[in-house]
Parts: sequence; C-alpha cells; structure tokens
Amino acid sequence: MADFSYFKRLDVAPEATARLPLYMIVEAGVPVPTLILRPATIHNTRFHNESMRRLERRQKGGERDAFERLLRDVDRELFAQHVIVGWEDVTDAHGTPVAFASDVALEYFRAMPDSLFDQVRFFARDESNFRQVIDAASAAGNSPGASGGS
Repeated sequence: MADFSYFKRLDVAPEATARLPLYMIVEAGVPVPTLILRPATIHNTRFHNESMRRLERRQKGGERDAFERLLRDVDRELFAQHVIVGWEDVTDAHGTPVAFASDVALEYFRAMPDSLFDQVRFFARDESNFRQVIDAASAAGNSPGASGGS
C-alpha cells in the first residue's frame, strides 16, 4: 500500500496562530497594528460550531436578505470571541494604546470598514497562513521519536 503521509505536514493545528499586520491603516511614523489570529476554519472548532449555529438560527428567522452583510456581522462577533487572541500596537483615535480584550476587539471589528474587515476574514480563512513547518521525515514518522500511524 502506498504511503501518502507526507500530506500531514499540511495539517493545521487547532492552537495555531498567525500575525496579520494592518499596513493599510498606518500613518508615517506610527507602529503597525498587528492582529494575532487563530484560523477561522473547521480547525477552530469553537468558531466553526458557533458560526454554523448562528447562521442556521438567523436563516430560520427569515433574515435571508443581505446575506453577505449578515455573514459579516456574525463574523465580527465570532472573530472577537474565537479567532483573535491578541494584538500589538492597536491604538484609539487619539493614539492611546488599547489593551486587548474580546469585548474591545468586537468594538474594533465593528469600527473597521467592511473592506478592511473582509481582508481580516480572508486571511483567517486561508489555512496556508496557519500551517506549521514540519519536515517530511517527521510527517512520515521516519524521524527519531516520531510515532507512526494515526
């Protein structure tokens, strides 16, 4: 039987995070705000399960109009709860640093223009941003201490 275990290196760990610098909102001389995100995919089970529950509930409630807006609004809430885990150099309108908290992240996402929030969404949904670099020998179980199978 052929061994295709090298595909394991493409797996995304549930605890994986990635950094997204928001270069597009920076003024000269100001540090770049950077979001630290978990994947917004099936690999983040809390996000995925809650997303499915909310969408089903809203669709049953007759909110089929403006589906993209609905999906974006749901994502703003879910990203604040289950996707973003921190940030660096985020400031308010007066340049004062803002400490990370989920409720503050929700305010931040709600204040973002749709086009910018969509960039955050697309980044978090792209699993390639969260893949850990694993050498092929480890993925195939050929390195010392590697367990085969599974």
